[in-house]
Amino acid sequence: VKTEVHEIDSVAKRFHMVIRDSAKFLRENRRARRMMVFNSLVGAISTLMLFFLQAKLPAIGMKTLLLGPALFAMGLGSAIGAKVVTRYSAVRYRYLALFAAVGTALECASILFGSMVPLLIGGFVGAFCDSFLEVRTDVELNDMVSSNQRATLMSVHSVTFSVIMMLLSPLFGLLFA
Repeated sequence: VKTEVHEIDSVAKRFHMVIRDSAKFLRENRRARRMMVFNSLVGAISTLMLFFLQAKLPAIGMKTLLLGPALFAMGLGSAIGAKVVTRYSAVRYRYLALFAAVGTALECASILFGSMVPLLIGGFVGAFCDSFLEVRTDVELNDMVSSNQRATLMSVHSVTFSVIMMLLSPLFGLLFA
């Protein structure tokens, strides 16, 4: 499929056009901006919690030999969340986002118990909710964006996640160290 961008011979002009159109889309589409920020926030919190759990589990007595299988089990939550979300395509995004936020909050709350089972369950639930929301967000954003802007806007989404991770990392270090 040829797009308007393909008709421009100059790479610099193509690049400029894609950036300009993507910036315009983001300025005019509050919902897309909010989805990117919210999804990135949920993802960053869940990711930071999994980093924390990787250090916390051995500190509370988990044998090093069991850490790999424990992290694998929590990672399965991510794979299952990515698969299960496909069954909820008719559910409004805001309800799925609320579900993911509650699951991520439960992941954070699991540290209050200070024992392995709640931490493992919390890690699983957080990973599940992160992927659950990530897949749905990507589908929603892809439906909003024209094909010639998609890669650029997905990159903006990725950068949003990175910026939120950079902002939250020191805070999590203070709270959970």
